[in-house]
Amino acid sequence: MYDTIPFSHGIILMYSITSRISFQDISRTCRQLPLNAKTDPRLVLVLVGTKNDDDLAREVSTEEGTALAQGLGCKGFFETSAKRGENVDVAVLAMVQALRKAESERKIGFSTPLKLIAGVKSYFRTTG
Repeated sequence: MYDTIPFSHGIILMYSITSRISFQDISRTCRQLPLNAKTDPRLVLVLVGTKNDDDLAREVSTEEGTALAQGLGCKGFFETSAKRGENVDVAVLAMVQALRKAESERKIGFSTPLKLIAGVKSYFRTTG
């Protein structure tokens, strides 16, 4: 599904809370590629609204950001301020944790049954 970005394990989608157009671009891009973690379990998405320090110029509500993140199956949604250093580290850390979790689930999902089968075969060889 996300063969258009073949070497990506995770994507941080960013828009400015002061720009409705940037928010709409995220939604449009996700539909066109398509990028949706609900329909593609291999994909890890985090949505970030930037410029949280400029609330007077806000054009996109927190509720709209939350709804988009939920609709895309994002592993996190954060509003950040680079100017104040607010939630930037938290957003990146959320991506890292989501990637680690996805990787561990892939290992468990694929290799654990094979290890179990190998263990059962080994048991029957030694007892049979």
